[in-house]
Amino acid sequence: MTVLLSISNTDPLLIDRLWAMGATGVEEQSEQIIVGFDDDSSARHAAAILESELDWSIRPAPPLESWDSYASVTSDGQFLIRPPWLNAMPSSDQIELLIDPGPTFGHGGHPTTRLALRALRKHVQPGDSVLDVGTGSGVLAIAAARLGASRVVALDIDPQAVATAISNAQRNQVEIQVSDDYLANVVGRFDVVVANMERPALLEVVHDLTRLTHRDLLVTGMLSDQTVPGTEGTRSTLDGWALLASSTIPRPAVEFREQKPDQLRRR
Repeated sequence: MTVLLSISNTDPLLIDRLWAMGATGVEEQSEQIIVGFDDDSSARHAAAILESELDWSIRPAPPLESWDSYASVTSDGQFLIRPPWLNAMPSSDQIELLIDPGPTFGHGGHPTTRLALRALRKHVQPGDSVLDVGTGSGVLAIAAARLGASRVVALDIDPQAVATAISNAQRNQVEIQVSDDYLANVVGRFDVVVANMERPALLEVVHDLTRLTHRDLLVTGMLSDQTVPGTEGTRSTLDGWALLASSTIPRPAVEFREQKPDQLRRR
């Protein structure tokens, strides 16, 4: 059973430490952060090594559908992202994305997601091929398709994320290819590769990210003062988080090889 650790602090450095302690999710609020852990003992272990002056509490996670009651609309530049059960009117120059994250990451409001959306808006050109690594709810893959990408591949090893991304793509009437295969199994190159993942995960896959990039690599999920070796380029920051955009020497693109479901491998 998932439990939530609530902490009276919003320091990005603390959030980074909590990810390293095994957090399964982090929600930033105005005066506190709420951190999910797989069990009570993991949450209490994390709480035990927090600074003594911080107030914290632990409680069972509410049912996933309870997120519906405090979901909100995110408007950021060219995109307006809303849960399907909330109404909002996009401006004439905005693209509306209908996103229900379900049990996955990617409701659209987190700074790293907003940074990635801004970067996609800048780098995706009509007809591009795009690879979204760690797609979660599919919000970035769907945004790329709405920006005119002709081929979008979304990867996530979590079966729940795959199902959620497929559902959201259908909801937005776009075609994306969603797979739970290992990144190492992907062949070919994509015009744009985007990865919104925790920094430790980025460090594990950075070689494959660069291998698959034909033109632009966009990585986010690290704090504003952190780097990911091998992705040096233009840095953008928002609310303590960073995105690195790097370009490679153009080479002829090769099509992504689609694998049959029985060929997919999971960790």
